[in-house]
Amino acid sequence: MSLPNQSRLPIRLIFQKGRPRIDLNGPGLRLTEKFCAQYKCRKSVDGTLIPGDPNLLRRFLKRVNAALSEMRYVDEVARDSLFPDEPLREPAKPAEGAGEQEHADYLRALGDYRTRKLLTENLHRAIDQLKLTAELHNYSGDWQPFFLKNNEAAEKDGLYEKWRRAIGSSPEVAAAFKALWKASGDDNRELFVRESGSTLSSYFSESPGEDLSRASLAFKIAGSSLILILQGETPDTRYGDGQLCFRISDPVVVAGADSGHTPADKFKPKEETAHVIDALEQSRLIGIPWSQEEIQAALNDFYEAKGFLANHSVSESRGEDKTIEVRKVRLFAIRLPKLEDEELYSVLQRILPRREFYELARNEKAPNEKKYLLRPEAGDTGSPLILALRDRTEPADDGDDLRKLVVSDGFIHFNQFTTQRIGAALRDIDFMAIAGDVRDDPDRHAAFMDLSVVKVNSKDDKKVPAHSDLNSFLEASLYKICPRNSNYFYGGLEYRPEQGIRGLGGYKCFKAGPGNAGFEAGGNGEALGRLSYAGVVSLFGTGPGGALRRPLFLQVEGSSLYERNRLIGNVLTNERRTGGMLRAVLPLLSPADPKQFDLMAEFRRQTVSLFRQGTAPDKLNLTTLEIGARFFLDKRTAERPTTLEMIPRLKTGLGAASKEPAFSLFSLSLAFHNETSRFFEVDLKGRAAAASSRTPLFELPSFGGVETVRGFRQDDVLGLRMWSLQPEIWLRARGFLPAAFDPATGGQSKVRKLLRDSFALAFFSDVGGVYRAYNFTSGTRAGPGMGLRFKVAGQATLRLDWAYGIGDGMSGKGRSRFYFSFDLLENPF
Repeated sequence: MSLPNQSRLPIRLIFQKGRPRIDLNGPGLRLTEKFCAQYKCRKSVDGTLIPGDPNLLRRFLKRVNAALSEMRYVDEVARDSLFPDEPLREPAKPAEGAGEQEHADYLRALGDYRTRKLLTENLHRAIDQLKLTAELHNYSGDWQPFFLKNNEAAEKDGLYEKWRRAIGSSPEVAAAFKALWKASGDDNRELFVRESGSTLSSYFSESPGEDLSRASLAFKIAGSSLILILQGETPDTRYGDGQLCFRISDPVVVAGADSGHTPADKFKPKEETAHVIDALEQSRLIGIPWSQEEIQAALNDFYEAKGFLANHSVSESRGEDKTIEVRKVRLFAIRLPKLEDEELYSVLQRILPRREFYELARNEKAPNEKKYLLRPEAGDTGSPLILALRDRTEPADDGDDLRKLVVSDGFIHFNQFTTQRIGAALRDIDFMAIAGDVRDDPDRHAAFMDLSVVKVNSKDDKKVPAHSDLNSFLEASLYKICPRNSNYFYGGLEYRPEQGIRGLGGYKCFKAGPGNAGFEAGGNGEALGRLSYAGVVSLFGTGPGGALRRPLFLQVEGSSLYERNRLIGNVLTNERRTGGMLRAVLPLLSPADPKQFDLMAEFRRQTVSLFRQGTAPDKLNLTTLEIGARFFLDKRTAERPTTLEMIPRLKTGLGAASKEPAFSLFSLSLAFHNETSRFFEVDLKGRAAAASSRTPLFELPSFGGVETVRGFRQDDVLGLRMWSLQPEIWLRARGFLPAAFDPATGGQSKVRKLLRDSFALAFFSDVGGVYRAYNFTSGTRAGPGMGLRFKVAGQATLRLDWAYGIGDGMSGKGRSRFYFSFDLLENPF
């Protein structure tokens, strides 16, 4: 065999339990100098270029064996000639409102289908019951003897030829064959089973047509880096001898491709070049043979992790020119439900960034401008309400573009955060999308988002059936109080050293009258709980039509909270706080903006009870006023996803009664997270606090625990001044790799994907200081350690940590401790 300008893989096949497998003593790669210019090679004794390590050969053999494992038995291919070429298809049911003739035709076609299906199964059963069929399926051994045909002595034929003769002489097979073809309208059909040459040609190289269950080996590996050399080509592939030879694609090159190399730097559009190269690098596909299926899976994996819906077109392995085209889906229009103006503006305010929302609102009120909201004509009950969009980076090139709202690039890209935002906006007004359809428009590289909706609290709604007993119970009880789509249940556990496990669960109804209501209940040695109600009010120029144009949220809450084994004054103390709270939150920016800035004020009245063993409980009333702000930068859809949160607070004890303390406590918390690469993330938390000298002991800044410095227990040191930093490095499981490619799923296994997307190994070294400490030494302490991170839907992070404290605390010297906690990316106000 000689093919000097093409890398190739020759293999030999054997049978194992009736199925083809690669003879591991036979294969050997033959590579060209062009291939080895991009891939590390070495020369064998005879001068043949071969890979420097066995991984490339293993990868090829795994792909071929995966395809062979999906193939039918050889006899199942041979018997195709006994059945009609056109596959059986069950007739489609007639549409609603169809006439009597259509129904009669359907019933007639259905009866014919069922008859032919039964007869087909009878013929297969007759063949499967032959003794030689079972022998074929259990054969293990060399390839050639299986297909041997001895024209001089039939008794020396191989199993395949003996099986062919057994079919021809079986009365059961003949009867089933005749009945099938009679029902198919061909009484004179001759019973004939393919010879081995024709069978193997179909098995290895023929197109399956519409019936993919008959796919050949060449079809199954068509998207890989292997191309089957057909029988009769050079170098020779001989199906009857079980000898196959594959061409191998040249390695992927993304920069500086010389003449003759794979020009994989031809990306469309050009602005996606860096993203595609990043995806190929992270998947370790650069420098190894071009594989359409692996590149496609790597791109799907890469863009899906960033929340984008994108279409990818990857060239096949055949041919010289290789291209990759990425089409991120952009919204160019949103079909909206027919809403009252107040409901409509409520939805749009949640969907659109602030600048775009104000532009749209002004445009709607202007008398002589073309509208961005395309409303149906008066009396038209069938047409939808359309919001037409255009990206700021795209020029207006025709008159129709004047009717499109110019929106930021961050919104125009269709991604999971866009759909979350729209879904939340609809739920706020008791609507639920029943057809969240995104229709592609290849000419626009964009999508039309269809939000056909129904009111979920409508008794006539047939789109939301209740199938289970639980749903029936909820329909008859909870959903009568709170609309179906507005119910939210949650729960969790937290472990703190020396304080035990704390369990907490709760429920919220986001549409309880004009606001939302909720409760929490749990335990940490004793019961704890809270009830709350919140809503939007129009005060001081806030709310719709107000001068500030921003909603003002008010929340009232009653609670009885319990914390076990606090270390206050070096004495183990159980603490219960009972009272009420009134909170006001004013968001200055739109919820659709990646930047959030909220102002908060909170008035709280509570009784603090301290329980120490062997003493009477101490009780103290507190009346406090707390003001604060929250800045949150959300760039989870950026090239390097990042979140940043900063919360300053000032808490003042008002001393409303003679025995109540007057004090002040300032705190600042910072949280930063950056996905530096798919394998490496940086997480940083910081906290600082300063209290006045008259601050009660139980209100002092607390050092130690999962929120400050791990390796110490909570309250290990109390002081008037405290700071802490918690830098972490997260190492994530490596993403999609060629060796992990699963041909059955078109990607990697679900377990591997879960590990890559959700789990990370964290290394950290907390450090912090406490000064003007209460009955203890001031100074700096540290807590190095490691832990596991598990991300849940991009909104929460579960943490399991181990740390070793360096320094002293009230509980003794720092030592090894474990922690379990979780973080939520939600507004703490």
